[in-house]
Formats: sequence, C-alpha cells, structure tokens
Amino acid sequence: MKFAKNLIFYFQFNFTKKYDEHIVILALAPYDKKIFLYKKISSLKKIIYFTSWPYWDNSKYPKRNKIGKKFFKKKWKHFLENDSTKIVTVTSFAKQSLCDNFNIKKEVSVIPHSYNSEYFYPRKNKPSLDNKEIKILYIGRFEKGKGFENLIQAKSQVNDKFHFTMIGDGKLREFAINDSFSQDIKFIKEISDKNMLAEIISASDLLILPSYKVPKWEELFGMVLIEAMACGTPVVSTDCVGPKEIIQSNKNGLLIKQNSILEIVKVLKLYENQKENFLEYASNALEYVKYFELNHVSSKWEQLLDDY
Repeated sequence: MKFAKNLIFYFQFNFTKKYDEHIVILALAPYDKKIFLYKKISSLKKIIYFTSWPYWDNSKYPKRNKIGKKFFKKKWKHFLENDSTKIVTVTSFAKQSLCDNFNIKKEVSVIPHSYNSEYFYPRKNKPSLDNKEIKILYIGRFEKGKGFENLIQAKSQVNDKFHFTMIGDGKLREFAINDSFSQDIKFIKEISDKNMLAEIISASDLLILPSYKVPKWEELFGMVLIEAMACGTPVVSTDCVGPKEIIQSNKNGLLIKQNSILEIVKVLKLYENQKENFLEYASNALEYVKYFELNHVSSKWEQLLDDY
C-alpha cells in the first residue's frame, strides 16, 4: 500500500502539474540517489530542503553511492546551491557545515524538532530530595550506537539505591534483557501514549542518553532530552553532535564522553552526592527548553512559509 502511494506521488510529481504551485518540503538523506528520480525538483519555484545532517564535508555519509558517486554529488551540489531551494536545518551545526562546504547565497534557516507542552510538563509526581531510591531512565531504541549496553554495565558498579527503567524497542532488546547485569532492570516496550510517557519521565530522578557514534549514524538531535527537560527532569547525555547543541553542560544538564562505562558510573555517583546541582540544571532547563516548544517552532515554520 505504501509503495503504491509512493509510486502515484512520484508520477504526479514528475509528470503532472499537480504540485507545481505547492510548497514542497523534501527530507532526503544527503547524497541519496533518489534526488535523480525527482527530475522536476530543479525547476520548481517553491521547494524546501529539511535536514539534520551535520557532516557535509564528505567525511561521513549516511548513504554511500558506490556507483555514480561524482554524478550524484554534482546533482546534490546543483540542488543545494540553486537559488530556488530554501534550506532548513535542525541544528546550527548542520547549517554551518552546509555553508562551509557549498556556495549557498540564500539564508539557511535553523528550525529544531519540537515537543508538545500539552503532554510534557512537570507533573505532581516529581521525586523528593530525601527519596532513598534513585530512579534512572533510558528511552530509546535498542540498537548499536544507542549505548544502552554501557548503561547496563554501569548499573553493576553502583549501589542498590539506583533503580533502572529502560523504555524502547529494537532488534537488540532481547540481548539487553538477557544481559547478566540486567537483573532488576525494568524493561518497558515503546510507549505511544504521550501522557503515560511524560508521567514516567517526570517521576524519574535522571534521564540518561548514552549514545555513541558508529559508522553511518550518530545522535543528531535527542528528542528525549527536550521532553525530559520540559518535565523538569535532569538530563545527562554523551557529547554527540545533536545533544551538544541542546545541553549546555553544567548549566541545563551534563555532557559526558561517548562510549565510556566509567563516565556513566562517575555521573551516577555524582548525582547521588550532588542532587542539588542536578536539580538546578533541571530548573534552568525549564526556561531554556521553551525554544523547542511546539507552538514556538510552529511559528518559525509559519513565518518561513508565509515569506515564500
């Protein structure tokens, strides 16, 4: 069904005038060969390319074309430098990389991902300072690079005050559950109910995003970070390119080195002994995170579209 819809769209887009007066938002992976399929792209007057990719210096590729590499690079260069193509990036880092590596004369806009404040806000179930339990939360896929295995290993090196909950799905979920150090960890499948998810986040002492860079993937944003910030929950993340733009370390959260069990253990012990500092980070984050709130981000898109 999805394939049929995509096929219909492809023919309508390329061979009819149905979308000629529309503003088309394109979100292809960098250097994706499908750019060639949409032959009408270069002739459209209203097209927006939306990307979070931060490495436009050819040092990394989310998709590598083994055949016709130079051809597709040329296509992409023409597309990105075309005056009719407006570009929106999720982060300032991605914007800077584009501007450094292409002759882009028009303004590149930065519009981040957003959270919905109708769901994500501080709930009444916030943990108290004198609570003997320390609830650690992980939300994310169980895939290579997400760092869940380092968090599990770190659990074995802290005392039993720490209680871990891990939420998400993925092909390595069973591997995580069956890990010898996973005893007493609460595993929950991906939660689609935003209210329920926000309740769990709000009731947690600390959310940790332990991702690390692997070939063809890195944490390019970190939705769970802004959702946790909005709930008033302290956040810690590794210093991947996306989280580095969200977290101002020692101000609204904490950044640690990637792929290090020791770093995670240190931060867990730091939280145990300096809870007040982490609560100050969370308090600072409540004001800061408004930049990512849905209505604020929507207004940025509305202004961009109105100016087109």
